[in-house]
Amino acid sequence: MIPDFPLVYQEPLSLVVVSYSDLEAVALRSILEYFNYRVEIHWIGSRPQFLEVLKGNIPTNHYFVLSCHGDEKGIIVPDQEPVSTEDLSKIVQLPGRIVVNLGCLTGTEPITKAFLEGGCEAYIAPVNFIEGNAALLFAIHLFYFLAAKRTLSEAVQEACKHDDQCALFKLFLPAKT
Repeated sequence: MIPDFPLVYQEPLSLVVVSYSDLEAVALRSILEYFNYRVEIHWIGSRPQFLEVLKGNIPTNHYFVLSCHGDEKGIIVPDQEPVSTEDLSKIVQLPGRIVVNLGCLTGTEPITKAFLEGGCEAYIAPVNFIEGNAALLFAIHLFYFLAAKRTLSEAVQEACKHDDQCALFKLFLPAKT
């Protein structure tokens, strides 16, 4: 018997993996491919490579999942200087992307502003420190509901309902002009 769950028709998705998030990325990729997303994974090996992705110089897809760690300094790159909010405000150029950032504290106002002013169609991130398993769970639920043809807003709302940790994720949209 074929399971009754939503499938997308090979929707392309970029999974950008920074830091020590490889196990999260492997689990997420497997599940997204099970949902029939076409996942293109970018293993980030250095800060300069990550900056090139954020500048838009390395091609990415409409859905852009950032599997990383964050703290008060910005997005952590192992053994290198973090990518700060100041860096992000100068370099992010991701027009038309829906960015889902799984790193702690990446939903702060300066980081959110950098991604939205860098052309993102939407930005989704946790506003505080989040337990790592909850970030993975949120992403799984989000893309499950998107595959079920929910709107982005509905999918985020549904994914946030799981528990208090998942509720730390917020959807940010550019200001209407």
